[in-house]
Amino acid sequence: MDHIERTDGEIFYRIEGRGHKETLVLLHGLSADSGMFQPQIDFFKVRYQVIAPDLRGNGQSSSLTCQADQVLVYRQQMCWRFWKKKASAKP
Repeated sequence: MDHIERTDGEIFYRIEGRGHKETLVLLHGLSADSGMFQPQIDFFKVRYQVIAPDLRGNGQSSSLTCQADQVLVYRQQMCWRFWKKKASAKP
């Protein structure tokens, strides 16, 4: 697996089918890793460049710098701000 080094950790990813013009990115859900996509990678790599990262805090990537519940609270706050802004923009 390849990886990207950042100041706050590493992000690992699988990349197969190098050389194809089109790219397919596969993103896993919470508490999974890119290994769950191996059957799909094997199928699509003959036609696409397939990239499947281990998202932060999962698989071989570095741990998150915050707890999962903090991520959910942040997402909820961002959604609330979006809807509030959208509602205030209506005539």
